[in-house]
Order: sequence, then C-alpha cells, then structure tokens
Amino acid sequence: PKVCYVPINSLLTNLFTTDAAKYIFGSRDVVTSAGGMLNDVTDGEFTKELIRNGDLDSILFLIYTDELEIVNPLGSAAGTHKLLVVYFSIVNFHPKYRSQLSSMDVLAVVKYAGLKTYGLQKILDPLLSDLSLLRESGFEVCHDGVNHHVTVTVV
Repeated sequence: PKVCYVPINSLLTNLFTTDAAKYIFGSRDVVTSAGGMLNDVTDGEFTKELIRNGDLDSILFLIYTDELEIVNPLGSAAGTHKLLVVYFSIVNFHPKYRSQLSSMDVLAVVKYAGLKTYGLQKILDPLLSDLSLLRESGFEVCHDGVNHHVTVTVV
C-alpha cells in the first residue's frame, strides 16, 4: 500500500534539537482533577502509575487518527480523495502546550481506499515496529550536557 510514513526516530531526533526537549526531561507536571473527574489522559490510573514509577527519561505518546477529505465532501468526488492521517502528541508536555497544533506531529498519511483494501494492521506495521523497538531498546540523546537513555510508551 502507498503510505507516506515519517520515521518516528527522525521526528524524535529533531525534537531533541529544539527547546521542546526541556519540557520532556525533569519533573513531570501532573495536573490533578477535582472531584474525581477525569479531565486529561494523565488523570487515568494507568498513566498516573507510569508517571509515578516510570523513568523520567521515558516519553509518553498519545497516538490518534483522523479521516479527512481534500475536496468538497458534498461533491460528486466525495470519498475519492479521502485520507487517513495518523498523528501523535507527547503526554510529557503540560496539557496547555500539548493541545496546541505545534505540539502535534504527523506520523503517516494513506489514501482511505488503501486502508479499506489492505487493512489498518498492514498500514501501521512500520509505525508499530518502530514503536516496539523504541519501547524495548530506546535511544541515546544528549540534552544540556547530560546523556539520557530515552524509551517510548504509548498510552
């Protein structure tokens, strides 16, 4: 299938050359909800446990998809130019920054017809393979003169 996949290793390498890296390393800002309401992904028990017991050099990913039309969705060509886009954002960022468009990156783009033909598993195989490798092996990065062994976890 024709998939435009952006290698996640390249994205992360570029990310650590920007000022955004200072928001990843160090203490985690956990925003607590009042009254037991869940307001953010970090309010869930799974994520709280990861943050409490996790290595500070672990990056938590939030991955999501969106389907979009690149032509008039009401016209005669509706569905012909439909795309599936896979995005990610980093949970380590404070929610105020994480929800900004500049904090979201595209991982893959595929024509929706290809998705229907080959299935989601086949489309996402390169991404899942890279995420598995980053979870188990991680990678090395130097930030502010300190070496970090960084791993990735999808929440």
